[in-house]
Order: sequence, then C-alpha cells, then structure tokens
Amino acid sequence: YNHIPSSGAYTMKLYITDISQTSINHLRGLVDSVRIEKSRQYRHESDQLRSLAAGALLNYAVKENFPKQSIPVTPATDEFRKPHLDFTEFSLTHSGSYAACALCENPVGIDIEHVRAYRPAIAKRFFTPEESDACVDADTFSVCWTLKESFLKATGYGIRLPMDSFEIRPFSFTVKPNAPADYEYTHSIDARRYFARTYVINPQNYLSVCSADNNGFPDSIHWVSL
Repeated sequence: YNHIPSSGAYTMKLYITDISQTSINHLRGLVDSVRIEKSRQYRHESDQLRSLAAGALLNYAVKENFPKQSIPVTPATDEFRKPHLDFTEFSLTHSGSYAACALCENPVGIDIEHVRAYRPAIAKRFFTPEESDACVDADTFSVCWTLKESFLKATGYGIRLPMDSFEIRPFSFTVKPNAPADYEYTHSIDARRYFARTYVINPQNYLSVCSADNNGFPDSIHWVSL
C-alpha cells in the first residue's frame, strides 16, 4: 500500500482507488480467502477486479484507522446480508474503474455510479414525484440514484425497501466539483435521522455516502494506490 496520512480524529473516513493500474493477482494478496471466493462468483474479470479492489481498500482503511487490528479482515453478515465488523461500521462500492470504502462509527452506506442515461420513466417508477421532477438530465438522475442506493445500504434493508418509500431533501441534485452537496432523508423505517453527502469524482462519476445520526462528513475523499 502507498501510505496516506490520517486526517485526524476518527468520525468518518472515505477512500477511493482507481483499479485500472492494478491486477487480480496483486489484489488477491491483499484480501482474505472469503473475498477471493466471492470475487470468483463473477464471470467477467473486470467484475472480479472491482470486487477484490473493494476488499483490499477495506483492509487499507482498517490498517490506517485501527492499526492494532489484524488484516486481512473477514466481515460477518447480518440477517439482511449487510456486512459488519465488530469494531467499526463500513460500506463498500465499486463501479467502472473505481472502488470506494467508507468507515464510520454509525451505520453507513456508500455508492458510486458512472453517469447513466437519463430515463424519465425509470425516475417516475422508482423515485417520489418531487424527486422525479428534480431529475432533469443524466447528471441529476445519477446523483439521485446514488443517494437512494446509499440510504438502502446504510439502513441494511437493501432492495427490500422500495425506493419511493423514503425521500431526499432538498430536491436539488446538481453537484459541482470541489463543492460536495448535503442532504437529509425523510422516512418512517426507524427513529434515526439519516444524512448524506454527494461528491463529484470526475465528470463521469458521482459518489454518495449516507450515515445514520451523523452529518459530520469529510470535505474530501482519500485517494489510495493499492
């Protein structure tokens, strides 16, 4: 790993890596056997690479923030198949050339998406009417999608929870480079408050992270070379 200095007290940490310059054999040396077997369930090599990179990034994050913990880690899963470690909450995501990881003291969900084609019919089907109206192009549609996915992951319900059963506020999904946008969710699934922040990775990719009872999001994301 290339070392990146820690940014201070542990609240929430975000990490991202570009996997285009690494290899499957290299990444297999950075993860546990469970992650290796999970990656082999993917047919395409590119998907295996992304899965391995996400696991390797988690180990990097654990090593940096919890140096006394042994790595590689082997997360357990709950009844909803949400992965857990007994000393921290975390979430992983991967898309295209990127894998990302979030560590947090509270439940957390992270999602990265390559800008997808704007499809009004999909927005109307999965989003609330106000959210759908706020999606006017590929960028705003993609931002809303990452915010929805990160909430599903943070709560642990995943796709069991209909996307239109909760709502993102404010209804503005335009995010500018170097100016992350903050959001809060209205919902009735539990008594917790859920907050989110969206980052521009580059003109083709957005990343959103959602956390329960925590709006102390970092201003930037650590770039890591695995």
